[in-house]
Amino acid sequence: ALPISACGADRAMQAPADDGDAQHETPTVRTAARDLGLALGMIVLLSLDTLNPVKVLCSYTSLIGLNEVHVGVLAALLLLALALNQRDHLLYFGARTFFRCTFNNIFFRSVEIVGMENLPKE
Repeated sequence: ALPISACGADRAMQAPADDGDAQHETPTVRTAARDLGLALGMIVLLSLDTLNPVKVLCSYTSLIGLNEVHVGVLAALLLLALALNQRDHLLYFGARTFFRCTFNNIFFRSVEIVGMENLPKE
């Protein structure tokens, strides 16, 4: 057996560096929920009469009967299904934001630093 030097032993024990080439697991609805929610929310808003590429799409697909209402209803239903799937996250982040805003305003209106007179003036 060959002796292992101290430097060689340290290198052998180190974890491989993450160079970005590692295989990542396939995204699921749970991992991609924020992106899906933003995309579906934008589709719902743009299917109305303001700044919408949906109308351009529908003008090209008018032969098959696809109009803005169909796209908006489909996107709204998909957004609702996504919100139901992610309801635990939505409730958690909503409650967390609510409690952070209310408790911080109630309990920390004025903060006094104990020992402020002992700090240097400069």
